[in-house]
Amino acid sequence: MKLLISLILIALCFASNALSEEIRPGVFRTPDEHFENLKDYSFAPHYLEVDSQLGKLRMYYIDVGPRAADPILLMHGEPSWSYLYRNMIPPLVAAGHRVIAPDLIGFGKSDKPVKRTDHSYQNHVDWVMQFVSELDLKNITLFCQDWGSLIGLRIVAGAPHRFARVVAGNAALPAGRGDDGIVIGGQWTQPDPKAELRFEEGFMGWLKYSQTVPKFDCGIVLQAATLRKLTGAELDAYRAPFPDERYAAGPRVMPTLVKSQMATNRKAWKVLSEFDKPFLTTFSDSDPVTSGGEKVFQKRIPGARGQPHTIIKYAGHFLQEDASEQLATLINDLIASDAEQPSIEKLHVVLLADEKDHGPAGNGLHDYPLWQKRWALLLGGEEASKEKQVNRVKPPEKNKDDYKGMPHVQVTCAWHWPSKKHFQTADVIVAYCYLKWTDERVVQVRRYLEGGGGLVLIHSATWTRPKPVRSDVAEVVGVGGFELFRHGVVQLEMLAPEHPICAGLPETIVLANDETYWPPTPIMESVTVLATSVEDKAKKRSTPRAAQPMFWCYELGEGRVFGCVPGHSAKTFDNLLFRKLLFRGIAWTTGENQLPFDEVFSKTEK
Repeated sequence: MKLLISLILIALCFASNALSEEIRPGVFRTPDEHFENLKDYSFAPHYLEVDSQLGKLRMYYIDVGPRAADPILLMHGEPSWSYLYRNMIPPLVAAGHRVIAPDLIGFGKSDKPVKRTDHSYQNHVDWVMQFVSELDLKNITLFCQDWGSLIGLRIVAGAPHRFARVVAGNAALPAGRGDDGIVIGGQWTQPDPKAELRFEEGFMGWLKYSQTVPKFDCGIVLQAATLRKLTGAELDAYRAPFPDERYAAGPRVMPTLVKSQMATNRKAWKVLSEFDKPFLTTFSDSDPVTSGGEKVFQKRIPGARGQPHTIIKYAGHFLQEDASEQLATLINDLIASDAEQPSIEKLHVVLLADEKDHGPAGNGLHDYPLWQKRWALLLGGEEASKEKQVNRVKPPEKNKDDYKGMPHVQVTCAWHWPSKKHFQTADVIVAYCYLKWTDERVVQVRRYLEGGGGLVLIHSATWTRPKPVRSDVAEVVGVGGFELFRHGVVQLEMLAPEHPICAGLPETIVLANDETYWPPTPIMESVTVLATSVEDKAKKRSTPRAAQPMFWCYELGEGRVFGCVPGHSAKTFDNLLFRKLLFRGIAWTTGENQLPFDEVFSKTEK
């Protein structure tokens, strides 16, 4: 019996360790599966290591938008994480800005020290300062809220030369009487099963709840401080970083630290009192915690004078949830009005097509010219195409104003084969037509890719010619050709959910009626297969049943290739997930983030 009990205890111990991820003593890292399939949060992951007494800590951040643009730094508070900004980021990027949103240490996807003492106010300031310094961010527009302001405004005071402007929403920088080291909330040390969050009681009600509630539930906190009703999926997303109490030291201790650096914050206020760059307040009308705090900033900071300060109506403490679109507009407007932004070199996309084949016009098969004209409109707007809609088969969109193209994209249409000038100037060539390979063309494409160019092959463009397949073509683009084909339903199984092209997409995507090619003959070993389809029958012959590559990516020198087998039917191009994959493939080959292309996709999704 004792042996049985011992075995059970050992098993439980192993089970507990399996469910957690303690990367080293005293530091937890939330397993990636907790963040899978979060709605509207499909950003590619970025990480940076910061120094601590516990060793290096991994800090997660979002980094999207044109790299040449000045950055907008979005600082979250507690107990939230960068998920809070998911709805603000797309319109900021669509306006041409680079957007960076880190997760504080102890929150979101960043590492989580277990001890409360590891989460000092100064430590968090130091970690974010190191983050900003190592990324060498300059001319920053800061948006900060809650603890994002307690930390973010200290960064402004510590490195004012890095910042161009600040937008503060439901923000604070406490600097009353007293020295550093004041920790509050010590009167509440025992768990209270009846603890109830009453945000109408202001900060003290929140402080008491944070220290006494037996199980810290971030979903409850976010909902209590947000006016609109969050969905179950949204609440679960806020809970995702904290599987159990071992991960929650950060959100537990932060409310007790708001007065822990009063003396240091007074020094920071001396710097801010001379900050004459634009400083805009965007507080909400329904936040009992920070209500009236905007007046302090407006009075003490020179850059706040004459700014269009706003009280956002019908918004709670987490105004990013209640008024994301309005906040993004205010930030974009401030940047636009502050100074003329430096011009950003446009991304040059060449759309390569040829004469239609596969039957008469209107049958919806291999209609390269129609694709070229409508995708030119989709990506480049009216300057690139006279078409009136972007869909291939579906009716025109209701809101035609949505299709003004992407502000940082220039589209050129090419016919038969790219010209010498196209190879010299294109950031990416998107080919949807038969590519007739010659020795000279293989050399052209190799040089283009090795020099950093991008290439997208739709319907694998569309089975290389002449036959037999040339191995030198595979060496250049990853896949040389195919042997078989089949028409019918295509069920795609996504294999690389962490790849930026696939992030946030369903595990399975079904295309109602298209064409598959397989097997790839030959295929380079360094090809990354992104999605497969199980194939076993072709016209007039059978083959072994096997998963065959349908989407892949490949790198040659500094260049990138994205390949796609489907694309036979015009209806496939109206499949929103297929279209999203292609947009992201274009973005990936150019080294751009997917988000600006996702923004175009979101418009077509209406």
